[in-house]
Amino acid sequence: MVKMPYAERLKRLKRKVSGAGLEGLLVSKLVNIRYLCGFSGSAGLLLVTAAKVSLLVDGRYWEQAESEVMAVEIAPCRAGLTTCLEKLLQGCGISRLGFESEHTSYHRARDLEEKLPGQKLVPTEGLVEGLRECKDQGEVRQIRKAASLADRAFRHLLQCVKPGMREREVRAELQHFLGLAGSEGEAFPTIVASGPRSALVHGVAGGRRLKKGEPLVLDFGAVYNGYFSDLTRVLIAGRMSGRHKKVHQVLCQAQRAAIESIKAGRLARLVDSRARQVVCAAGYGEYFTHGLGHGVGLEVHESPTLSEVSTAILRAGMVVTVEPGIYMPGDFGMRLEDLVLVREDGAEVLSKAPRRLYELQ
Repeated sequence: MVKMPYAERLKRLKRKVSGAGLEGLLVSKLVNIRYLCGFSGSAGLLLVTAAKVSLLVDGRYWEQAESEVMAVEIAPCRAGLTTCLEKLLQGCGISRLGFESEHTSYHRARDLEEKLPGQKLVPTEGLVEGLRECKDQGEVRQIRKAASLADRAFRHLLQCVKPGMREREVRAELQHFLGLAGSEGEAFPTIVASGPRSALVHGVAGGRRLKKGEPLVLDFGAVYNGYFSDLTRVLIAGRMSGRHKKVHQVLCQAQRAAIESIKAGRLARLVDSRARQVVCAAGYGEYFTHGLGHGVGLEVHESPTLSEVSTAILRAGMVVTVEPGIYMPGDFGMRLEDLVLVREDGAEVLSKAPRRLYELQ
């Protein structure tokens, strides 16, 4: 297990909390809690103050928290998390408490206001997510491992996918291999879309059989120690047509142009523009209907985004997808996607699966 710098992350978060004019922050998003202290349970709260940091968990997670959590105090809750939180705050001497407004329902916020009458609850956005954007060396190692699992799964599919298989059979084979290889689960609902359905950007697997002369889009990822990967490749059942070959070549050129433009300090929308220029010049601009990519880490979709409207500036340590696509409704679609690590002077492609357009016999 890679040792994560939880104490340093908490130190940086405390500076952001103080800079926002707050005396504490209530972290409720579970992915953010995992990032800050290592807890991977499905229920809990993290109270961050200048004096101390407390993880509030009920009896289902006491033992798990003891084995996972570092750099924070564990507060076992026997009468509900909110009641436990109220007792902790009574001894903290704080009155302005931030909460994650993007991850707190209106009902939950009202409940907190009623049960914490001595607190001024202040909505916040992105305090932890901003820290998560740039990955440290330990995180990059986890993402590399997740990427390598997806690479291995793709190579496995090259050996076993045949014309006539149903989409859901391909997905089942993929899930089975990833599970045996060490993935903690699907990174997201695996996309397996063939023939005209390949023009669906999020065409999840169905009962359709793969017919000869048709493309098969595979978009999937692995999970390793909580970190995700994301990979998209296209296969052709039987022999590819000239149109299939042309579209795939355009996507390869667009992706290459985008990756070559990536470096720290570059506007994310300019990276999107490099790929879009290639697709438009080839006459397929109207069929490239989504942004070029997104951040990947403890979530498969996180900040930053690479799109025409993105305001993000790339920084060293960010891990993003680069995934140009062309989708012609009723005909076919293709997408090519790789994971890329942003460096000071360029980019490193973490995905190693072959990019060529394979013909399945």
